[in-house]
Amino acid sequence: MSIEPQLERIIPSAVLLDGIDWIIQGGESGPKKRPFKTFWAHIMKEICAQSGIPYFFKQIDKVQEIPEDLMIRQFPIY
Repeated sequence: MSIEPQLERIIPSAVLLDGIDWIIQGGESGPKKRPFKTFWAHIMKEICAQSGIPYFFKQIDKVQEIPEDLMIRQFPIY
C-alpha cells in the first residue's frame, strides 16, 4: 500500500491492514508541496512493526533530510 503523498494524519484505530504486504509512506515534493509531519511516519512505523508488515519511508519532501530513526527501507519477502 502506498501512502504518498500523505497529506493528513491517519487515525491508528481506523487502519485495517489485512492482506497488506508492504507499506510505502512519504510526503509530497515539488514547488507547491504541502507539509508532511514526521510524527505521521512514526505512527505508521509503529503500526507496521506491531503488525509485522515491512515499512519503507520514502521522503519528507525531497528537500528535508530524513531523520535517522525514519531511514527505514524494509522490503517484503516473497
